[in-house]
Amino acid sequence: MARVEGAVLPDGTPIGAVWSRLLQPDEGGSYVDAETPQVGIAVLPEYHNRGVGTALLSHYVEAASRRYQAVTLSVHPENHARFLYEKCGFVRYGAGGGGYWQMIHRFATGG
Repeated sequence: MARVEGAVLPDGTPIGAVWSRLLQPDEGGSYVDAETPQVGIAVLPEYHNRGVGTALLSHYVEAASRRYQAVTLSVHPENHARFLYEKCGFVRYGAGGGGYWQMIHRFATGG
């Protein structure tokens, strides 16, 4: 199952998106279990540091908290987006291949 949310300009031009998918054990990434989706987010570079990523991820996290117990993602420690993830409630729980951090956001309630 995948879910996609996006940010668009008034003229309909897409500038960012956030999505998630449920992984299988052999798919790597930030797999926790079959019930925990992995999140992905992308924002066009010219819209970085303008609140687009924060709005997208905050909206996603709010919606996901009503359906799941947690969500995960992977990020390279040199990627400044990790600060956005931490601001939105993600914490590091492990390390994956290539030095990528595995991060998780656990919800008080969900699912």
